[in-house]
Amino acid sequence: MTTDTDRLTEILEDLDIILNEMNDHIGEVDALVREAATLRDEPIIYDRAKGYWMAQIKMAVSDDHDYIGGASITFADTISELRYGEDGDDSEGGAE
Repeated sequence: MTTDTDRLTEILEDLDIILNEMNDHIGEVDALVREAATLRDEPIIYDRAKGYWMAQIKMAVSDDHDYIGGASITFADTISELRYGEDGDDSEGGAE
């Protein structure tokens, strides 16, 4: 029988994997868009992507980026809150 705590642990492990995969894919997207823009000899395409939608995605996923500012709550923050509680202490509340 799976307890709530066991299930929460499984979910957090899955979310950690997804977070890492998202960061990997964001890096791949960055490299591919840069290369394609270079091949077209239109670096402005990459610059716009990096400055707009890529920035928004990176800032929404985690604080691990080179941009000034960021999201109020990132995907990584949500994982941390699920793991440790809203106040960073898992001694109260959470799954049992």
